[in-house]
Amino acid sequence: MKDEITVVSAFEPSDALITLVDGMLDGQLSEAETAQLEQWLLADVQAQRYCADRLRFHAEIQEVVTPVRVEVLEKRHMVFQRVRGLPRFVSRVGRVVRIGNAATGKMLEIPPDLLEASILRKRLLWAAGIIVLLLALLLYGLLREMNAGSDLHVMDAPVLLVKNQDFEQTSLADDDDALSYTLLGWQDHFLSRDTKLCDLERFSDGRYQAKSGDHVALIQPKGYLTQLLMMSDGKALTAEKGMRMRLEGWALVDGERPVPLRAALRFVKNIKPEMKQYELWHQNIMIQTGGWQRLTVELQLPEDSLEFFPSDVDPGQTRGAKLDVTGKAVTFTLENRKGSSEVFVDDLSIHLVK
Repeated sequence: MKDEITVVSAFEPSDALITLVDGMLDGQLSEAETAQLEQWLLADVQAQRYCADRLRFHAEIQEVVTPVRVEVLEKRHMVFQRVRGLPRFVSRVGRVVRIGNAATGKMLEIPPDLLEASILRKRLLWAAGIIVLLLALLLYGLLREMNAGSDLHVMDAPVLLVKNQDFEQTSLADDDDALSYTLLGWQDHFLSRDTKLCDLERFSDGRYQAKSGDHVALIQPKGYLTQLLMMSDGKALTAEKGMRMRLEGWALVDGERPVPLRAALRFVKNIKPEMKQYELWHQNIMIQTGGWQRLTVELQLPEDSLEFFPSDVDPGQTRGAKLDVTGKAVTFTLENRKGSSEVFVDDLSIHLVK
C-alpha cells in the first residue's frame, strides 16, 4: 500500500447514496437496499467512482489503524548565524503526525498542508470514528469484566511534568579547557557567547566541585541561559492566568562580591527579522559568596490579565501594542545582567505548583 491517502473525487454524492454505501461498509444493508445500490452503480459512473474511493479509503484506514498507533515526530531545525557582528542561534520545532498499525509496521504520514482542508477534515473524521469505535469496544470489554466480578486494576492517568534538562548530556572529556558553548536544552531561541558548559572540577583546578555529576553552567557577566519549557508529553508549556511554578537549583559565585541573577518568564514572538519578546514575570535573586547556595524561587503569572507590552526589541525598533499571551509558549531565562563575577549553576529544575 502506498503511504498516502487516496484523494476523493470532487463528485458530491446524494444523502441516499452516502447512506447506502455506509450501510454496505458496515454490513447492514437489507436485500432490497443491496439491490437498490447495485442498480444505482450500474446506471451511474460517478456513483461507481465514489463507491470505489470509499472502499479503497476504508480498506487503507482499516489496514493502517487496526490496531491503532499514533506517532508525533518532532523535527528540530537549528541555524547558527551572525547578525550585526554577534552570533545568533535560531531553533525551530516542527511536528508530523503518523497513524498506523503497530503489528505490521505500516504507517501513514500526514505532514502539515498535505491535503486540502476539506478533504483532510473528512479523512480525519473517518479515522477518528474508527478510533472511537475501537475504544468503545475496549470499554465494553472492561465493563463486562467488572460485572463478572473480575479483579480489574484501573491505572492512574499519567501526570504531565515540566521536562528539566541537566548539564550532563555533553561529554567534555576531550576538551582541554573543560569548556563548551553547547548546553543542550538551555539555548532555545538565543545563544549567549558569555555562557558555557563547564567541567567544574577541572576548570577550577580542584577548588570547586559540581553539585551533582561533573558539569555545570558557567554564566559570565552579561551571559544568560534560555529554555523553552516543554511538558513530558512533548508539548510546549503555555501561559495561563494565575499559573504557578517553582524554580529550584544551586548557584555558586566565583568572586568576592554577591551577584544578582535575574530569572524571567517570557513569550518570544519573533527572532528575525526583528526580535520581539514579552516578559510575563521576573525576579532578582541575590547569590551570596561562600560556596553553593540553594535556589528556591516561586514564579506566578498574573491572575487578572495576561496582556503585556513588548519588553525586549532590537535597537531602533518600536515596541508596539499590547498582546494577550494566553496560550502562548513560555520561555524561562536566567541572566547575569549586572554581576561583575562569574556564577556557576547546577541542578536547575522547574515544577508546576497546583
